[in-house]
Amino acid sequence: RAYNAASQSGVQVCALAMINPGNPVGAVLDEVDVAMIVSFAASRGLVVLADEVYQVNIYAEGKSFHSCRKVLHKLQDRSLPAPTEATTSTDGISFHVQLQAAQLISFHSTSKGLIGECGQRGGYHDFVGFSERTLAQFMKVAATSLSSNTIGQIFVGLMVRGPAASEASARLFEEETAS
Repeated sequence: RAYNAASQSGVQVCALAMINPGNPVGAVLDEVDVAMIVSFAASRGLVVLADEVYQVNIYAEGKSFHSCRKVLHKLQDRSLPAPTEATTSTDGISFHVQLQAAQLISFHSTSKGLIGECGQRGGYHDFVGFSERTLAQFMKVAATSLSSNTIGQIFVGLMVRGPAASEASARLFEEETAS
């Protein structure tokens, strides 16, 4: 409804922001719900801005996190069926063609989730479906910005790669992150 209301009032909607899991209670979308959002955005040419910084903060029994990127790739390779409600094209282009051209930016941060060190700043974003020319512009902007400090960069490294199974801390890491 919000998309239709905005479009009808002359607003050119160009992105859809999604926060999953939600803050502060950790409510998490099922895979089919993520697929519905991604499909809706693809069918309308919207960039999905996926704030996924709370992905390890899942507290509900039987629930799990489904990343937008993974769901998008499953929709693209058709290993996950697209929700029928979302497959209606608004401009006559095949939905599967629109899905292959879908654009997504996923965000993650060390100040939330597993590490949860609010004083430590570090994070990353992942771009999917953008041209090399567009990525070069983002890289140019990033190169002129301040980077997180050394400790923040170490935190990002620890966040994306925990200890290897052969490392002494692996068992303790698994115990602490499983609870």
